Amino acid sequence: KSDHLTRACLMVKNSVVPRQVRDRINLRKHKNGLESAANGNEEEEEEEEDDLVWEVHDIPNRRMAESIPDEFLVSPTDRNRGCLLTEDMITLLAIQFLPEDAFLEIFSTEQSSTRLDRSILTEDCYLGMLVCHSLLTAIGIKADEYATPAAASSSTALSPSRKRASQMTMKSSTSASAVAMKRHIVAMRDQDQKRCSTLLSKSQKSLQEEREMFGLTIRVEEMTNLLLLCDEIGLLVTELERIFKLNIDDGSNNKRAKLDTW
Repeated sequence: KSDHLTRACLMVKNSVVPRQVRDRINLRKHKNGLESAANGNEEEEEEEEDDLVWEVHDIPNRRMAESIPDEFLVSPTDRNRGCLLTEDMITLLAIQFLPEDAFLEIFSTEQSSTRLDRSILTEDCYLGMLVCHSLLTAIGIKADEYATPAAASSSTALSPSRKRASQMTMKSSTSASAVAMKRHIVAMRDQDQKRCSTLLSKSQKSLQEEREMFGLTIRVEEMTNLLLLCDEIGLLVTELERIFKLNIDDGSNNKRAKLDTW
Protein backbone atom coordinates (compact mmCIF):
# COMPACT_ATOMS: atom_id res chain seq x y z
CA LYS A 1 0.00 0.00 0.00
CA SER A 2 1.06 3.59 -0.52
CA ASP A 3 0.70 4.07 3.24
CA HIS A 4 3.38 1.42 3.81
CA LEU A 5 5.75 3.31 1.51
CA THR A 6 5.18 6.78 2.96
CA ARG A 7 5.44 5.48 6.53
CA ALA A 8 8.67 3.72 5.63
CA CYS A 9 10.11 6.90 4.10
CA LEU A 10 9.31 8.84 7.27
CA MET A 11 11.03 6.17 9.38
CA VAL A 12 14.12 6.35 7.17
CA LYS A 13 14.20 10.16 7.34
CA ASN A 14 14.16 9.99 11.15
CA SER A 15 16.81 7.26 11.32
CA VAL A 16 20.60 7.20 11.02
CA VAL A 17 20.34 5.88 7.45
CA PRO A 18 20.72 9.26 5.64
CA ARG A 19 23.85 10.04 7.63
CA GLN A 20 25.29 6.58 7.01
CA VAL A 21 24.70 6.88 3.26
CA ARG A 22 26.27 10.35 3.25
CA ASP A 23 29.28 8.98 5.14
CA ARG A 24 29.77 6.17 2.61
CA ILE A 25 29.56 8.62 -0.30
CA ASN A 26 31.97 11.04 1.38
CA LEU A 27 34.39 8.22 2.20
CA ARG A 28 34.38 7.10 -1.40
CA LYS A 29 34.86 10.71 -2.60
CA HIS A 30 37.77 11.14 -0.21
CA LYS A 31 39.39 7.90 -1.35
CA ASN A 32 38.90 8.76 -5.03
CA GLY A 33 40.21 12.27 -4.41
CA LEU A 34 43.39 10.90 -2.91
CA GLU A 35 43.82 8.51 -5.84
CA SER A 36 43.19 11.32 -8.36
CA ALA A 37 45.68 13.58 -6.64
CA ALA A 38 48.27 10.81 -6.61
CA ASN A 39 47.70 10.24 -10.32
CA GLY A 40 47.66 13.95 -11.11
CA ASN A 41 44.13 13.65 -12.55
CA GLU A 42 42.17 16.73 -11.49
CA GLU A 43 39.25 16.14 -13.86
CA GLU A 44 38.07 13.10 -11.93
CA GLU A 45 38.23 15.10 -8.72
CA GLU A 46 36.00 17.79 -10.22
CA GLU A 47 33.46 15.19 -11.31
CA GLU A 48 33.07 14.12 -7.67
CA GLU A 49 31.39 17.45 -6.94
CA ASP A 50 28.36 16.23 -8.88
CA ASP A 51 27.55 13.74 -6.12
CA LEU A 52 25.30 15.89 -3.96
CA VAL A 53 23.69 15.05 -0.63
CA TRP A 54 21.09 17.06 1.22
CA GLU A 55 19.18 17.06 4.49
CA VAL A 56 15.98 14.98 4.28
CA HIS A 57 14.76 15.03 7.88
CA ASP A 58 12.46 18.03 7.41
CA ILE A 59 11.04 17.05 4.01
CA PRO A 60 7.30 16.44 4.55
CA ASN A 61 5.41 13.39 3.35
CA ARG A 62 4.14 14.22 -0.12
CA ARG A 63 1.04 12.99 -1.90
CA MET A 64 0.12 13.10 -5.56
CA ALA A 65 -3.63 13.20 -5.20
CA GLU A 66 -5.34 10.50 -7.26
CA SER A 67 -2.59 10.01 -9.80
CA ILE A 68 -0.85 7.24 -7.83
CA PRO A 69 -2.82 4.20 -6.62
CA ASP A 70 -3.36 3.46 -2.94
CA GLU A 71 -2.31 -0.16 -3.42
CA PHE A 72 0.47 -1.80 -5.42
CA LEU A 73 0.37 -5.38 -6.68
CA VAL A 74 3.71 -7.19 -6.46
CA SER A 75 3.23 -9.96 -9.00
CA PRO A 76 5.53 -12.52 -10.68
CA THR A 77 4.01 -11.40 -14.01
CA ASP A 78 5.78 -8.07 -13.45
CA ARG A 79 9.00 -10.02 -12.79
CA ASN A 80 8.58 -11.71 -16.15
CA ARG A 81 8.47 -8.26 -17.75
CA GLY A 82 11.75 -7.50 -16.02
CA CYS A 83 10.76 -5.33 -13.07
CA LEU A 84 8.66 -5.61 -9.91
CA LEU A 85 9.53 -2.05 -8.90
CA THR A 86 7.03 -0.01 -10.93
CA GLU A 87 7.26 3.63 -11.95
CA ASP A 88 4.37 4.46 -9.60
CA MET A 89 6.30 2.98 -6.67
CA ILE A 90 9.54 4.70 -7.67
CA THR A 91 7.76 8.05 -8.05
CA LEU A 92 5.98 7.85 -4.69
CA LEU A 93 9.20 6.91 -2.92
CA ALA A 94 11.48 9.39 -4.69
CA ILE A 95 9.27 12.44 -4.07
CA GLN A 96 9.55 11.82 -0.32
CA PHE A 97 13.27 12.63 -0.53
CA LEU A 98 13.63 15.14 -3.38
CA PRO A 99 14.76 18.65 -2.35
CA GLU A 100 11.96 21.21 -2.59
CA ASP A 101 13.33 22.96 -5.68
CA ALA A 102 13.78 19.67 -7.55
CA PHE A 103 10.32 18.49 -6.54
CA LEU A 104 8.65 21.72 -7.73
CA GLU A 105 10.60 21.63 -10.97
CA ILE A 106 9.44 18.11 -11.83
CA PHE A 107 5.94 18.20 -10.35
CA SER A 108 4.27 21.55 -10.88
CA THR A 109 0.94 20.34 -9.44
CA GLU A 110 -0.34 17.46 -7.29
CA GLN A 111 -2.27 16.25 -10.33
CA SER A 112 0.93 15.87 -12.35
CA SER A 113 1.02 12.73 -14.47
CA THR A 114 4.84 12.71 -14.48
CA ARG A 115 6.41 9.39 -13.54
CA LEU A 116 9.98 8.71 -12.50
CA ASP A 117 11.69 5.54 -13.68
CA ARG A 118 14.56 3.44 -12.41
CA SER A 119 17.13 5.75 -14.01
CA ILE A 120 16.57 8.45 -11.36
CA LEU A 121 17.78 5.96 -8.76
CA THR A 122 20.85 4.78 -10.66
CA GLU A 123 21.85 8.35 -11.56
CA ASP A 124 21.79 9.58 -7.96
CA CYS A 125 23.45 7.33 -5.39
CA TYR A 126 22.10 9.19 -2.35
CA LEU A 127 18.49 9.14 -3.56
CA GLY A 128 18.80 5.56 -4.81
CA MET A 129 20.07 4.22 -1.49
CA LEU A 130 17.40 6.08 0.50
CA VAL A 131 14.68 4.65 -1.75
CA CYS A 132 16.10 1.12 -1.39
CA HIS A 133 16.20 1.43 2.40
CA SER A 134 12.62 2.71 2.37
CA LEU A 135 11.49 -0.24 0.27
CA LEU A 136 13.04 -2.69 2.71
CA THR A 137 11.40 -0.87 5.61
CA ALA A 138 8.03 -0.97 3.85
CA ILE A 139 8.44 -4.71 3.28
CA GLY A 140 9.08 -5.05 7.01
CA ILE A 141 5.90 -3.13 7.81
CA LYS A 142 3.96 -5.42 5.49
CA ALA A 143 5.56 -8.51 7.04
CA ASP A 144 4.53 -7.33 10.51
CA GLU A 145 0.91 -7.38 9.39
CA TYR A 146 1.12 -11.15 8.97
CA ALA A 147 1.59 -11.46 12.74
CA THR A 148 -2.14 -11.26 13.47
CA PRO A 149 -3.37 -12.04 17.00
CA ALA A 150 -4.32 -15.53 15.82
CA ALA A 151 -0.92 -16.14 14.29
CA ALA A 152 1.09 -14.47 17.02
CA SER A 153 0.77 -17.41 19.42
CA SER A 154 2.41 -19.69 16.86
CA SER A 155 5.08 -17.19 15.71
CA THR A 156 6.77 -16.15 18.92
CA ALA A 157 9.95 -17.87 17.77
CA LEU A 158 10.13 -15.44 14.86
CA SER A 159 10.21 -12.28 16.95
CA PRO A 160 14.03 -12.32 17.33
CA SER A 161 14.25 -12.65 13.54
CA ARG A 162 12.02 -9.63 13.01
CA LYS A 163 13.91 -7.67 15.66
CA ARG A 164 17.22 -8.37 13.92
CA ALA A 165 15.72 -7.48 10.54
CA SER A 166 14.45 -4.16 11.91
CA GLN A 167 17.79 -3.35 13.50
CA MET A 168 19.67 -4.23 10.31
CA THR A 169 17.35 -2.13 8.17
CA MET A 170 17.91 0.99 10.25
CA LYS A 171 21.53 0.53 11.31
CA SER A 172 23.32 -1.51 8.64
CA SER A 173 24.29 -1.14 5.02
CA THR A 174 21.49 -1.51 2.50
CA SER A 175 22.96 -4.84 1.35
CA ALA A 176 22.95 -6.32 4.85
CA SER A 177 19.44 -4.96 5.42
CA ALA A 178 18.16 -6.80 2.36
CA VAL A 179 19.71 -10.04 3.60
CA ALA A 180 18.20 -9.66 7.09
CA MET A 181 14.74 -8.83 5.78
CA LYS A 182 14.80 -11.73 3.36
CA ARG A 183 15.85 -14.14 6.11
CA HIS A 184 12.96 -12.95 8.27
CA ILE A 185 10.36 -13.40 5.53
CA VAL A 186 11.73 -16.83 4.62
CA ALA A 187 11.33 -17.92 8.25
CA MET A 188 7.73 -16.72 8.30
CA ARG A 189 6.92 -18.37 4.98
CA ASP A 190 8.48 -21.68 6.02
CA GLN A 191 6.42 -21.73 9.19
CA ASP A 192 3.22 -21.02 7.27
CA GLN A 193 4.05 -23.70 4.71
CA LYS A 194 4.63 -26.22 7.51
CA ARG A 195 1.29 -25.37 9.11
CA CYS A 196 -0.44 -25.57 5.73
CA SER A 197 1.06 -29.02 5.10
CA THR A 198 -0.16 -30.18 8.51
CA LEU A 199 -3.68 -29.05 7.72
CA LEU A 200 -3.56 -30.55 4.25
CA SER A 201 -2.59 -33.95 5.65
CA LYS A 202 -5.73 -34.14 7.79
CA SER A 203 -8.39 -36.34 6.23
CA GLN A 204 -11.15 -34.26 7.80
CA LYS A 205 -10.92 -30.55 8.39
CA SER A 206 -13.25 -28.20 10.19
CA LEU A 207 -14.61 -25.12 8.45
CA GLN A 208 -12.24 -23.01 10.54
CA GLU A 209 -9.27 -25.14 9.42
CA GLU A 210 -10.36 -24.87 5.77
CA ARG A 211 -10.43 -21.11 6.10
CA GLU A 212 -7.07 -21.10 7.87
CA MET A 213 -5.51 -23.18 5.09
CA PHE A 214 -6.93 -20.83 2.45
CA GLY A 215 -5.53 -17.80 4.29
CA LEU A 216 -2.13 -19.44 4.74
CA THR A 217 -1.95 -20.28 1.02
CA ILE A 218 -2.50 -16.62 0.14
CA ARG A 219 0.05 -15.47 2.73
CA VAL A 220 2.69 -17.88 1.39
CA GLU A 221 2.15 -16.56 -2.14
CA GLU A 222 2.36 -12.95 -0.98
CA MET A 223 5.56 -13.61 0.98
CA THR A 224 7.09 -15.37 -2.02
CA ASN A 225 6.42 -12.23 -4.07
CA LEU A 226 7.95 -10.05 -1.33
CA LEU A 227 11.07 -12.22 -1.52
CA LEU A 228 11.25 -11.57 -5.26
CA LEU A 229 11.04 -7.84 -4.53
CA CYS A 230 13.85 -8.20 -1.97
CA ASP A 231 15.94 -9.83 -4.70
CA GLU A 232 15.28 -6.91 -7.03
CA ILE A 233 16.22 -4.38 -4.35
CA GLY A 234 19.42 -6.32 -3.66
CA LEU A 235 20.34 -6.20 -7.34
CA LEU A 236 19.61 -2.47 -7.47
CA VAL A 237 21.84 -1.87 -4.44
CA THR A 238 24.64 -3.89 -6.07
CA GLU A 239 24.23 -1.82 -9.25
CA LEU A 240 24.42 1.44 -7.29
CA GLU A 241 27.52 0.31 -5.43
CA ARG A 242 29.15 -0.68 -8.72
CA ILE A 243 28.25 2.53 -10.57
CA PHE A 244 29.33 4.81 -7.73
CA LYS A 245 32.24 2.61 -6.63
CA LEU A 246 30.89 2.18 -3.11
CA ASN A 247 32.78 -1.08 -2.84
CA ILE A 248 34.86 0.02 0.14
CA ASP A 249 34.76 -2.95 2.49
CA ASP A 250 32.02 -2.34 5.07
CA GLY A 251 31.58 -5.99 6.04
CA SER A 252 28.52 -6.41 3.83
CA ASN A 253 30.07 -7.96 0.72
CA ASN A 254 29.86 -11.54 2.01
CA LYS A 255 26.35 -10.98 3.32
CA ARG A 256 25.17 -9.63 -0.01
CA ALA A 257 26.34 -12.81 -1.69
CA LYS A 258 23.78 -14.72 0.38
CA LEU A 259 20.86 -12.93 -1.24
CA ASP A 260 20.43 -15.60 -3.90
CA THR A 261 20.85 -18.61 -1.61
CA TRP A 262 17.36 -18.82 -0.14
